[in-house]
Amino acid sequence: MDKIITKEMLTDDADSNITLIVNEVDSHKNELILNGWQVCLLLDGVADDGQDYYYRLIVPNEGILYHSCVGRLTYLKGKIGDDDYNYLYDIFKMNWHLWNLRKQNKIDENYEIGMKSLKDFVKEMNGIFADTNDDTKK
Repeated sequence: MDKIITKEMLTDDADSNITLIVNEVDSHKNELILNGWQVCLLLDGVADDGQDYYYRLIVPNEGILYHSCVGRLTYLKGKIGDDDYNYLYDIFKMNWHLWNLRKQNKIDENYEIGMKSLKDFVKEMNGIFADTNDDTKK
């Protein structure tokens, strides 16, 4: 993508459409969303290729996906119970982490967590999303 636009970059003369989209993304950044049937993480900023605006999504097993802002996203936070959302978020982070390890050839397809509980595993690798200002657990 040519350019990523964040709320801090908006100017008074910015197009009203991009202002609406960037403000929407800013209020939901780093939250889990549904893109069709796929659970994704909404990243900060809106991509602009000069012809269209795009949501930036993290998709486990695929990486970063650009989804046209013409399409619709379904926000999950506040629409499902907090325990369910937090569990889904932990599973999402685990899948993202495992995909990255596989991509780096650090584990193979037969990797198993073993005797560790999911909660312990997630706690160990929680630092992966440290730079996303993860406030979903508050």
